[in-house]
Amino acid sequence: MKSGETMDLQFNPYSIPMFASSIFLFVMAFIVYRQTIGPVVQLFMFFVISVAAQNFAYGVELVVADFASIMTWVKIEYIFRYIPTLWLFFVLAYTGQEYWITRRNVLILSLVCLIWTLMAWTNEYHFLNWATVGTEIIEDYVLFQRTYGIGFYVSLIYDYGVTVVATIILVTAIRRSPTEYRGQIKWLLLGVTMPFIGSILTTIDLTPIPNLDLVPFGYALICLPLGWTLGRQHLLDITPMAQREVIQSIPDAVLVMDSARKIVNANPAAVELASRSSDDKLVGRTLADAFPAHQNELDYLLRTETTFSELMIEKGGIARYFEPRVSKLDDHLGKLCGYVIVLRDVTGRKRAEEIIGQNATQLEARNRELDSFSHTIAHDLKTPLSHIVGFGQLLLETAEFNTEDDRDSLRRMVQAGFKMTEMVDGLLMLAQLRDSQPVNQPVDMNVVVADAVQRYQLELDDKQFKVHVDAGLPVAYGQSLWLEEVFANLISNAIKYVGRDNKTPQLYIRGIPQADMIRYEVSDNGVGISEENRAALFDMFSRFHHGEASGLGLGLSIVLNIVTKLGGQVGVESTPQKGSTFWFTVPAVPEQKAVS
Repeated sequence: MKSGETMDLQFNPYSIPMFASSIFLFVMAFIVYRQTIGPVVQLFMFFVISVAAQNFAYGVELVVADFASIMTWVKIEYIFRYIPTLWLFFVLAYTGQEYWITRRNVLILSLVCLIWTLMAWTNEYHFLNWATVGTEIIEDYVLFQRTYGIGFYVSLIYDYGVTVVATIILVTAIRRSPTEYRGQIKWLLLGVTMPFIGSILTTIDLTPIPNLDLVPFGYALICLPLGWTLGRQHLLDITPMAQREVIQSIPDAVLVMDSARKIVNANPAAVELASRSSDDKLVGRTLADAFPAHQNELDYLLRTETTFSELMIEKGGIARYFEPRVSKLDDHLGKLCGYVIVLRDVTGRKRAEEIIGQNATQLEARNRELDSFSHTIAHDLKTPLSHIVGFGQLLLETAEFNTEDDRDSLRRMVQAGFKMTEMVDGLLMLAQLRDSQPVNQPVDMNVVVADAVQRYQLELDDKQFKVHVDAGLPVAYGQSLWLEEVFANLISNAIKYVGRDNKTPQLYIRGIPQADMIRYEVSDNGVGISEENRAALFDMFSRFHHGEASGLGLGLSIVLNIVTKLGGQVGVESTPQKGSTFWFTVPAVPEQKAVS
């Protein structure tokens, strides 16, 4: 339109669906924009905006009535000749084949679209797109009238080719996609067929009125399936591309089956396991075809949904172990529409379990040998040790010594023999605990504590201990000899670490019921234990405060082993230079039992 010319306008009812569809599609693009922006979303949004802009331009073409204005808007419409190509790019990205959207391919196809646009804009110089152009009044409406040139038919063949390729890709995706995504693809197919049909009808002049272009009307009708797919089918929330990418990246073998138990999808791990070159070799086949040697197990898995622990599949002569899982797929009506089978490769875990089992068996055998050896050595040492200690004590009482040093040497030998005897007794006790299984019974702890105190009465009197034992200690459920050994070791520990300058040594023994357990405490006011030493306190041969007393470090280890065997726990609360409270728990007597 030249400068100074006015634009003639007309009311054309055919422009109403054009403007209405433009508004609808612009709103849809805004909704899409608010979603997480990714390649698929970007392409879809660009497609919707382009269709909306083209429909708006055609709507304006229908309401202007002068040739110059009509021609201007017709050429503006040709800016959007890339829409079929853009649809192809969207379909490729949507179906997970975005690897075709390379810079080279985009550049080539964009140049082709640009040629179609430039051919329309420069038509008056070559008449390749339109052989003739003008206007015609049809039913009181001024419409663009044209006849087509060779360039138009070439570009039309290109558009049809691009559309057919995109349609084939979508049809193929229907067959390969799970049921929940097939609805999306069907609606997309329905939408793209409308402008395609409109183009064919316009080209062969099968329109309601002559010279009315039905392609924009087809794009207007695309609003319905696209709007339904976006809102109801949740298009772009998760596309088949994303779903397929997730399955493809899973290291487990994944098989998706329809209700007829035919494979519709398989990831690379499943393809490799079935010894196929690609998933195309699996799609459409049954489990019997894919895994003939394991048909019965997998059929049973689908039929009962009962998961068995392992499935062994030989691959290249090597046994591989899998943990199978099956899940049903239901449609929105709750009707069974398929299955998902996941085969998790647990070969590494299986091998590790076998190695651990072998090592455990060997370790158990060596422990038995070691226990037998230590028990034999300790038992065989007791007799000569008792002879050494006995004869040494006899010599100390009856022999005459030339010097006091000779007597002191013999006394040291006897003390060493006592220490050795104590070590042997401790080792024998630990060996017996490792092999023994307690037979618990009600135990009168007042008697047990009295016997344990009596064992160390001389040492307690020698250090002037004041011993406080709660009256009526709760009855425990265990073994009396073992419990006496626990108290004896805790009392011995309190005597050893009472402190050299302690003028008023105290020892407290208490029993506190706690639900179905009894907590017993042995407290002293000795040197105490620092926090950093408590973690290793119950380890074998652990000793602290070497200057306070001698010992082998077996007593508290024996306590821990006995209490653990009886089903209880052991602990300590201590403050350096103020004393310690050693506690342990054992089961209370069940209500139906009585004290024996």
